[in-house]
Amino acid sequence: MKTKVMIVDDEESIRKLLKSRMEREGYETVTAANADEAEKAFGGNGNGIGTVVTDLKMPGRDGFALMKALKEKNPHTKYVVITGHGEKEAAVQSVKYGATDYLEKPFDLEEFVHTVKRCQREYSLQAENSDLVARLEARIERALRDLVNLSPR
Repeated sequence: MKTKVMIVDDEESIRKLLKSRMEREGYETVTAANADEAEKAFGGNGNGIGTVVTDLKMPGRDGFALMKALKEKNPHTKYVVITGHGEKEAAVQSVKYGATDYLEKPFDLEEFVHTVKRCQREYSLQAENSDLVARLEARIERALRDLVNLSPR
C-alpha cells in the first residue's frame, strides 16, 4: 500500500497540477491551501501521509513553521520544499530544518515526481524497518520470558 502525499501551496493551480500528476502515478494525494489546513489534515500522527510537499512562502505560517509543527506529530514524515526562483539560500536552510529535498520554481514535473517517489520510498523503508525492529524486540522478549520460565528455581 502506498502512503499518501500531501501538497501544500497557496496557489490553487499548482495544487491541482501536482495532485493530478501524483494521482496519475498511483498516489492518494491530499491538498491544503495553507499551514493550518495542512496541520488539520495531517491529524495527530500523519494519517498515512509519507511525504509533505510544501511551498515555503505562504500567507500565515510559512513552510518552516509547518514542517516544525508536523515533525512533532510524526518525525518520520519526509518533506519537499518548493521555493521561488532565487531563494536558494532559503531552500538550503529548509534542508537544515529537516526537509528531505527542495525544488526551485519553475521545476520540471518529472523531477518533481522523481523527488516525491524517492521520499516515499525512504518513508516506506523507514516504516518497514521500525516494524521489523518492533517485531524482533517482541520475539526476543518472548524468548527471554520462555527461557526464564524454563530455568530451574
